[in-house]
Amino acid sequence: MSSPEALGHDRVREFDDLLRQDSPGLWGWEWTAEDWAAEHDSNYDPALYPIALEPKTGELAGMARVWLNPSGPRLGLVAVARGFRRRRLGAALLARVGSLLAERGFETMASECDASNSASIALLSAAGGRRVGRTVELVYRP
Repeated sequence: MSSPEALGHDRVREFDDLLRQDSPGLWGWEWTAEDWAAEHDSNYDPALYPIALEPKTGELAGMARVWLNPSGPRLGLVAVARGFRRRRLGAALLARVGSLLAERGFETMASECDASNSASIALLSAAGGRRVGRTVELVYRP
């Protein structure tokens, strides 16, 4: 696992854009360098932004993003690139951030996903999420 600081924010921002183009409910989203920088404020912690790499090539394979908001930790994204899916990488990323939060004394992490995103629904449901209207909401308890 790596972080945006180790890989370079531009590379990670472009990978984030790529993942979003392939995620239902997020299509069309693109970060500008300025918006990316503004988003990485006091709620940003690079340890809670793990990026999985393919060990032999260094190719970016997946990532999770948790923000430490005043109301508590919030999972904003967990996504895996097409060539790396169906290997439980999303579950591993979710477990990684959950473990880090537990070590820091947090008992929960909130998230939700679009109802059309079947992969995220399956991941969040397996972690204890439940359908509420058109979203699946998760309060993760590591």
